[in-house]
Amino acid sequence: MIVRYLLAFLALITITIQSCGAAGVDDGTYIISLIDNGFLTAKHEIGAPVELLPPLLPPDLQQWRVERQIQKGTLIIHLGIAPDRLYLAPKDTKTLSNHEELVLSHKPFYWDLYRLRDDSVVGYVHQDFAPVAYLLGLSPSNVEPPRADIQEVQPEYAHQKWTFRRLDAFKQKTRMRSGPWRIQEEWACTL
Repeated sequence: MIVRYLLAFLALITITIQSCGAAGVDDGTYIISLIDNGFLTAKHEIGAPVELLPPLLPPDLQQWRVERQIQKGTLIIHLGIAPDRLYLAPKDTKTLSNHEELVLSHKPFYWDLYRLRDDSVVGYVHQDFAPVAYLLGLSPSNVEPPRADIQEVQPEYAHQKWTFRRLDAFKQKTRMRSGPWRIQEEWACTL
């Protein structure tokens, strides 16, 4: 009897996970969210301008556009205001908070580093999500190519969440496995 209950429970979990995974994929909509106390404050269709007023974001980040749909479907892009953070997460994430677990993928992560040429922001982008700079409509001339010294993230670290930070936050003497910058691994992502 107990075994039957356990099997039924596992089947229910599987159905729930499959349903969540299918939500919002390839519907042509991207959501850009400005995080303030954990609430979603802006939604934009593809091609719509994203207008965020200073001092919430650096001036060079005021005119981002959502221009491109990528293979993994609809995304939520979190623009954290204190400190500056940029997250990628599925659209079906319910409550948006810097302390929540944001599932990025169900397979190992491979990351590339992109940096605006004015050194305002650095960050890691999952290869399956395509370069976030192109997603946001930044021209290639404003974005450096992936750093040659950024290596594949090892499997034991594959399900961690990485944060975007102002470049000066990375200018530390500490070297970590992913390159010369000090990377903050603040909240492990549970899959």
